[in-house]
Amino acid sequence: MKLFMFIDGSFANNKDLSSQLGYEIMLINESYDDDNRFIIRGNLIYWSSTKSKRVIRSVLVLEIYGMVGGVDIVLAINSTI
Repeated sequence: MKLFMFIDGSFANNKDLSSQLGYEIMLINESYDDDNRFIIRGNLIYWSSTKSKRVIRSVLVLEIYGMVGGVDIVLAINSTI
């Protein structure tokens, strides 16, 4: 089993032109079947979608803000597991 974090962000998407940050944390099990196809089975552990207080016009900065918020939760979940 592995712990995955998926990050997404959109800028100037809200009515007041603010940015939206979001991430999902999943516990995933990877396996192969008889035909050597890759199969992923997993559970959603935690998700967050928040409105940023700043207008962010850079996609890279937006993704980094999302990572910072998610990495803290991932480390806490990983140490608990």
